[in-house]
Amino acid sequence: MSEKIMLDFPGFITRDSKTHHLLISNESVVLAANAVITEQYRQLFDSLGYDKTAEVMHKSVKEGTYKIQQSLIKTYRISLKDEADLNRQIARFPLYIQTYGYGRGSTVMESEKFVFRVKDSFEAGSFRNSGLNKTVCFALTGIFAGMAKAYAKLLDNPPRFTCVETKCMAKGDPYCEFELTRNK
Repeated sequence: MSEKIMLDFPGFITRDSKTHHLLISNESVVLAANAVITEQYRQLFDSLGYDKTAEVMHKSVKEGTYKIQQSLIKTYRISLKDEADLNRQIARFPLYIQTYGYGRGSTVMESEKFVFRVKDSFEAGSFRNSGLNKTVCFALTGIFAGMAKAYAKLLDNPPRFTCVETKCMAKGDPYCEFELTRNK
């Protein structure tokens, strides 16, 4: 049995006093159990197939994350001076996904390509013994890409990014690994 601890969520997660909805900045959010999300994935795999599910999930999460991150950037008046500031911000992304409950993240390389490692990804853990033997952390690739897009837009000449999962616990790897690369 795992140890239960109290989490101290960041100050931007609040509750609307009228509707009682959870809010991230001014966006209403719903908490969904991992079992619910896993079942959604299974049904999408059955309906759309693996490749289309990967595409739909990545794209929708990327755009949703981009919008939420833009709202947070505006709310907290975040600015970046240059590419070095952008790189420092991107290197912190695994901390954010850890805060959001997607697993324990770290940055293992940063330069033109960032490599993020995530242990205990609930997405990958849900499919670890399923026989699928493919990467499944489409939401995480979308989150990393969407956040990069939002922060890059703070620069005059914003770079564009692509995120791919290169290792996944669902394939038997000891952790999930992601490469966030600037597009040429």
